[in-house]
Amino acid sequence: LAGAGLVVATLVRGGRGRTNRLRRDRWTARDSLVAAAATVGVGMVVALRVSGAGDADYLAYPQVTAPAFHIAGAAAFALLLLPAFLHASGERTREAAS
Repeated sequence: LAGAGLVVATLVRGGRGRTNRLRRDRWTARDSLVAAAATVGVGMVVALRVSGAGDADYLAYPQVTAPAFHIAGAAAFALLLLPAFLHASGERTREAAS
């Protein structure tokens, strides 16, 4: 509660004497065209998806599978991890010796 009170007091104190006015950007014909195009585009994609036409359900990777496991590859990665394990065990033995 004390922290929340401190935050509120800081916000109240920091906001005194300063006023900012944000001016809205004017909505132009170009903005209307972009909004209309986006709305129509989304509507068309939904309609195509619902009707099943137009390949709207395209998947870039339709059959993603995991690579085959090879024991030599696993051993190579295990050897790459060995220095990290040796370093960690060395730290533990130094702590135990202290």
